[in-house]
Amino acid sequence: MYNTKKIIKNAFRVSKVRGETVIRLRVPGGHLEAKYLDVIRDLAQKFGNGTVHLTARQGYEIPGVKLSEMEKVREYMRQMIYEIEKESNVILEEPQNGYPAAGTRNVSACIGNRACQFSNSDTTLLAQKIEGVIYPNNYHLKVAITGCPNDCIKAHMNDMGIIATAAPGYNKEACILCEACVDNCKARVSNALKVENYRIVRDEEYCIKCGECVLKCPTQAAYREKLLYRVIIGGRTGKRNPRLAVSFIEDASEEI
Repeated sequence: MYNTKKIIKNAFRVSKVRGETVIRLRVPGGHLEAKYLDVIRDLAQKFGNGTVHLTARQGYEIPGVKLSEMEKVREYMRQMIYEIEKESNVILEEPQNGYPAAGTRNVSACIGNRACQFSNSDTTLLAQKIEGVIYPNNYHLKVAITGCPNDCIKAHMNDMGIIATAAPGYNKEACILCEACVDNCKARVSNALKVENYRIVRDEEYCIKCGECVLKCPTQAAYREKLLYRVIIGGRTGKRNPRLAVSFIEDASEEI
């Protein structure tokens, strides 16, 4: 007999197939070194059914693992999960037993400014910092981070979402009044920019601080002056009462 509550607490999924479990691996921010893919592949081929599922929360699941081999599985993945969590300042005291908790879900994030020109922040780094604060924990909590208001990670569907924004700066001397920023904001964003008295004027009420004006400026007259965050809470999916998160804090610094 196996203690299913303990299996679940250690972040293994109870399979519908009797005698089997599913390995679950956390990847805070959804970004990991390629060397760990070798371990994930070996886990799937040696202990699972040879397949790997990439979850909606950017973790990995390996199905088809025999419960009778869980001790070997834990030992095989011990070093990997320890190192990945250590990057988030989470020290697993007993990695040979697997994860210490499964309530707090993997902190997910878009690729951020490590690759995306629209992103205002390093979302993976922030995800790792948040992982270090909230994990391990048995509370069911979903957190997602997006690098700009495009919200590619769907932060609005999480208990807590963090949207990176940028307070735009403006250098009038460098501006050539080409109106590229104005046209883009009108067509694609919130129509918050206009030309007035030979300078670009920003309407604070309409500006969502997405930072796209910075990308469109050919002379760098527009620039990201300060990194800010919009914190939203209360989002959820599910069979009953799905809802989008609502604004909780505007223009927050990372320290908040």
